[in-house]
Amino acid sequence: MMAPINLFSQDGDLDSSFGSGGFVETDVSGLDFGFGLAQQSNGAILAAGTSEIEPGRNAPTLIRYLADGSLDASFGINGIVVTDFNTTGIPRYTSILVQEDQKIIAGGQIGLNTDPNIIIVRYFPNGDLDPSFGIDGITVLDLSNDDRFSEMIILDNGKILVAGITRVDGSNKLTFIRLVPDGNLDPSFGDNGILATDNFALINAVLTLRVLEDNKILVAGSIAGSPKLLKFEADGNPDLSFGSDGVIITSSISSYRSAFSNSADGKIIVGLNRDIGNDESEGYLKRFLPDGSLDTTFGENGEVILNYENFRPLRIIIQPNQQILVFGSAYYGIDSVDGVVVRFRTNGTLDTAFGSGGTVNVSEVSPSDFLLQEDGKIVWIGTTPFASAFFLVRYLNDPFTFGVEDQTLKSLKVYPNPVQNKVTVAYELIQNAEVPYQISDVSGKILADGKLSGNRTVIDFSSFQSGLYFLNTASSSLRLLKE
Repeated sequence: MMAPINLFSQDGDLDSSFGSGGFVETDVSGLDFGFGLAQQSNGAILAAGTSEIEPGRNAPTLIRYLADGSLDASFGINGIVVTDFNTTGIPRYTSILVQEDQKIIAGGQIGLNTDPNIIIVRYFPNGDLDPSFGIDGITVLDLSNDDRFSEMIILDNGKILVAGITRVDGSNKLTFIRLVPDGNLDPSFGDNGILATDNFALINAVLTLRVLEDNKILVAGSIAGSPKLLKFEADGNPDLSFGSDGVIITSSISSYRSAFSNSADGKIIVGLNRDIGNDESEGYLKRFLPDGSLDTTFGENGEVILNYENFRPLRIIIQPNQQILVFGSAYYGIDSVDGVVVRFRTNGTLDTAFGSGGTVNVSEVSPSDFLLQEDGKIVWIGTTPFASAFFLVRYLNDPFTFGVEDQTLKSLKVYPNPVQNKVTVAYELIQNAEVPYQISDVSGKILADGKLSGNRTVIDFSSFQSGLYFLNTASSSLRLLKE
């Protein structure tokens, strides 16, 4: 029965060492919305959002948690920093980054939704504003009568690249802003630090930003009414070698957000959502080669359907072992929403060794952002119903075990199948390597693991009950029936 192995936790289980059974809720004041996450080098977790400091008036909020989910009393006031800009609307931080010196950079916007401005703010590690940045720690970017913050990246030279949407000559444009490390505009970039591209963007689009090792820029979002992936040179000009003049149109269906991530080999995975009729939609992934062409080896001709009702991908992380984590929301009617994480193998097959058949979810929480901690655990943030609290959840996860690329293992076969007592796994190893494997049941629970070496491995099934099992590697999942 292998009972001793079943006592161990598996990937996708809630981390009982975090908060209360894997959950943390923090009620700051009035209505609270949690939007962004980051991790400091000591394992502390930073959350960014907004809180209602008095009826009808909000202020951007930062919260720092210790590794166990408790509030860090050395940060701000009992772990919480509220920065009151004394403005109308809902001023908020939606992105948070940590510099190498552990100073904290928060980005978002202030002002009314009809005339917002972008804010970039830097704090000391203890939560105090850093007066050496901008003006007393704050940089306000008022570029037009409508400036929307989306995302930011700290570059290798310490400069900060911001992606947003600004109104230029009556049209909403995808815009890049680059700041030097002290928070001032970088005169060597664009027009005194600002580059409004020719790309029209929906005013409520949420852009996803990445900077590649060659300093080229990737952006995804709803551009000109449909989800697009765009690639730019480091100076902000389109990379004409990518897609069609620097652009890939990923769908003809309008979507306000397009999540994506790029792997070590330059491939790009994009997460999208499309209407399938009857007020329903489906999430799906596409993978592209570095030149922007579709990678037909991924899933079904380059596409993988996210089989979770009304799923909207929000973030994608490619783990060190090249497995794919997709984080998003699943909507049920007007008021019901789940936060969902799904894990795939590198070839696009669902990783049934994670959670319940490859998926974990939390009901009735509106999700916003997630991160992969250095120890591999997954943390995501959202807002509880009626915006009453910041909500964090943490899952166990091993992102290192399956570190073998797809091409290492070829021609995987098992026999006999159905299995009686033992099964032989035959394969071809392209390199002189060992390939980790796991045996899981239909619920995704891991029952055994080991390594494939040489050209065949025998696995003992004599203690397994009759039923359906899966042999999982980084790139394959085979069904095994135990008689």
